Amino acid sequence: MGQEFICDDPGVVEPGQGLQPFNGLLLRQRKLQIGLFSKNQAHWARLLHLRLKPISVQRLTSLETANSVLAKLKAQARHLHVRWMLKSIQKYRLTTEHQRLVMGISPIVRTLAARGNVQEQFLWWRQKARATYQKYRNPPYFSQFSCIHYNPRLGHGEGAWTANTGNGFYGGLQMNYGFMATYGPWLLRHKGTADHWTPLEQIWTAEKAVPSRGFNPWPNTGRDCGLIP
Repeated sequence: MGQEFICDDPGVVEPGQGLQPFNGLLLRQRKLQIGLFSKNQAHWARLLHLRLKPISVQRLTSLETANSVLAKLKAQARHLHVRWMLKSIQKYRLTTEHQRLVMGISPIVRTLAARGNVQEQFLWWRQKARATYQKYRNPPYFSQFSCIHYNPRLGHGEGAWTANTGNGFYGGLQMNYGFMATYGPWLLRHKGTADHWTPLEQIWTAEKAVPSRGFNPWPNTGRDCGLIP
């Protein structure tokens, strides 16, 4: 007779014996990942003003279900991120083109398919928007036109940025229709008279007259500010 072999080594595990604890560990890891991707998804949804149904992690009792939920969450988070980038590109593009038109700079001709993927397009437009805004918020004659608008030494100036005097002059630099049509035709066409424009839009429009006319369109306030001999 052959001798019966008995294994007394507690380190030897029969097939399938250690699977349940291992699956339990993986399930806990998946739940942590699901929690993180849920926050990521909620972040992009909030930026897009979307409302999502929350996921109850406690109800996930099997590894298979948790893996399926995690895969869907990852895909949804990526989708929402791309949607947000596309929406941001559109916002950057419109804002940049508006500011360039106000400053008298030619618009940018570029489509989403022109160069790179969505993320590269997003980064390109964000950089362009920041650079354009930096220039837009710093008109060369900002301090001069601020004085024409309101001279702090004298306590008066051309008037409020929203002024409509009723005699054909509009805004904080008191532009008449001919001045607006000459130096701000795009704004006049899209926003109406200067009393509906922002202060920067009014200043940039006035800036365009300086190379050829100086500050002579504002004879009194220009002289008060020391801009006209």
